Parts: sequence; C-alpha cells; structure tokens
Amino acid sequence: MSRTMKPRLALAVTPACVSQATSAAVLGIDERRFRELFGKHPGAVRVGKLVVIELHEALDALRALRSSAVNVEAEPDDEEDDGPSDVDGVLAAIGRRRVG
Repeated sequence: MSRTMKPRLALAVTPACVSQATSAAVLGIDERRFRELFGKHPGAVRVGKLVVIELHEALDALRALRSSAVNVEAEPDDEEDDGPSDVDGVLAAIGRRRVG
C-alpha cells in the first residue's frame, strides 16, 4: 500500500543578502554587472572574490541608479545603413559568392 501525499503549500522566502552567485535569481543582474555595481559599495562585504550585500541596500542602490538615469529619447536616424542589404551583398562583403 502506498500512502497518498498531501499537497503542501509553496513557501516563498525573501533572501536577506545577495551575492554575485544569487544576483541573477534575486535581482536579475548577471555576476559581472553585480560586481561592477556593488564591488566597491560601502555596504558590501567581500569574502575573497565573493561580494555580499544586504538586499535592501542593493535595491536602494538600484533605485538611486534609476532615478539618476537620464531618459533620452532616441532620435530617428536619417542616414541609411551603409551595409549590404541583400544576401549577395553580405557574401561579397566577406569575400564569398553564392553558388547555384
């Protein structure tokens, strides 16, 4: 006889700290960018190459980046792209030609 398993509730846990090892899952930032942003942050602790920072400090720093960023609307380019526009042009640019 096998016992039936009762469904269990999912439990979401918010981390207290974040490091470059967990930054992708917690903040959506890859390891290299995490180290660039928080490697010299005053609230960060370095343990060898590992950078650890409290989650609330990381979120505050990201909010500060967002508020200090200048939103510049992209101006449409009036110039056409100088690159080749068809397959034969692309192949010619790399020194090849289409056969067949």
